[in-house]
Amino acid sequence: MRNPTLIILLTGLTIFGCNSRGPDATKSAPPPPPLVLEGAWTTQQIDDGYYRTTTLKIGKESTTFTSQCDFDTQHVAISENLPTSYDDTTFTILKSIKKEDMNAGLTCVLEVREGALSYQIDGESLTLLREGDEPLVLNYVQVAF
Repeated sequence: MRNPTLIILLTGLTIFGCNSRGPDATKSAPPPPPLVLEGAWTTQQIDDGYYRTTTLKIGKESTTFTSQCDFDTQHVAISENLPTSYDDTTFTILKSIKKEDMNAGLTCVLEVREGALSYQIDGESLTLLREGDEPLVLNYVQVAF
């Protein structure tokens, strides 16, 4: 039996997606998010039936990093709140962690490396870049309180 291991790294993910809005889509669409880093951002990769979702809930002094892995009926999610800081161009992770969890042969890993990443917000997209890694592109998520 296969024992798939899904690894979510904060950087080094390549994401492909599309966003299509018809002419009437803007009438019922929520207002655009503010151009601030704080908030919830997510991205998803699909690889041979495995779904990997990474979510960052960025606050003023900390960020909750969540890695969610799904395959068929198996589901594994790992979250960790880590100290972070940011300014107008740099998002800094102040502590590294590596955690993993398993469910019915599906292993999910959350690995976050400390260090500075440059960031750019373009509409509803956040791009994080650590020198030497591929950019990580996340989409803004409206969260109901």
